[in-house]
Amino acid sequence: MSASAKAFGPNWHTPEALDDAGIARTIEGFVQAAKRSVRLGIDVIELHMTHGYLVHQFFSPLSNVRTDKYGGSLETRMRFGLELMDAVYAAVPKSTAVGVRIAASDWMEGGVTVDEAVTFTVKLKERELEGEQLSAIQRRLWREVLHEPV
Repeated sequence: MSASAKAFGPNWHTPEALDDAGIARTIEGFVQAAKRSVRLGIDVIELHMTHGYLVHQFFSPLSNVRTDKYGGSLETRMRFGLELMDAVYAAVPKSTAVGVRIAASDWMEGGVTVDEAVTFTVKLKERELEGEQLSAIQRRLWREVLHEPV
């Protein structure tokens, strides 16, 4: 599953794009995982929204080619991550710190920019986010692994 039915590269499989029902199920899955974490005594939860994982696939214009309310402009590409954050934050006690890790850049033309990452961080902080980390190594590592020039 992914934001879009778009393969990472020419010899990669094409994922299935999530529809609205799939998005709702996925968010509910994160909520249930957060609740289980709290029941186990975990008091810090980090939502991994970077490095090509699902939330980043929605955030990055390189992988998100949707034309609905989850694709297109920066505002709509942030929607899935913001909805996810809202749902998880609402599901756990206020004593549970909820943070995120996002990509500061895709390191590729047409990808996430530092300015977009800052905007996303500001939007997340408006939701009482406890902490965030910006990760700027995503595409650089992928390109090195694939032996493409950096």
